[in-house]
Amino acid sequence: MIRRRKVWIAVAAGAAAAVLLIFLVHHWRPHWSVIQGAVIRSDSDPRKRQPIADAEVTAGYGSSTLGTHSDASGYFQIRIPGTVLPGQTVTLSFQHAGYAPLQLPVTLRLSSSLRELLVTALSPIPESQGSEPIRRTAVSNIRVRYTVNSEHQENVGSEAKTFDVFNQ
Repeated sequence: MIRRRKVWIAVAAGAAAAVLLIFLVHHWRPHWSVIQGAVIRSDSDPRKRQPIADAEVTAGYGSSTLGTHSDASGYFQIRIPGTVLPGQTVTLSFQHAGYAPLQLPVTLRLSSSLRELLVTALSPIPESQGSEPIRRTAVSNIRVRYTVNSEHQENVGSEAKTFDVFNQ
């Protein structure tokens, strides 16, 4: 009787594990459904590596293409609908006026990639020497007016004599 009970418990545990495994496989979605990062200006001087606003970011995988633009801080985020399995490659394209376009293949991994920010540096296109020269205007004799708000009290009154006025 005890042996029969152990067999039934083992069969029930195996069936529960099989149902749980089928449920997890059927509803499993990889956590890597978001690609996020920043677009900055490429420069050897770290102080000149400024974010690039409104850069066009396009992600292509398989026959699908998704796109977005970076915000004022250079941040972009692309949410990939559907299932993208680890090991697949997504090609990111970055474009902005005045910068050389860049294509970057990204191989997706499991949840470790979700915590990573993809920082991409775009190289500025050098100005051609044969273009029209830039006209510069010198500005001189500039006056700046400003006010300062302060909260200190100053006595501006003087001695005054009170008087009464009668209406007739």
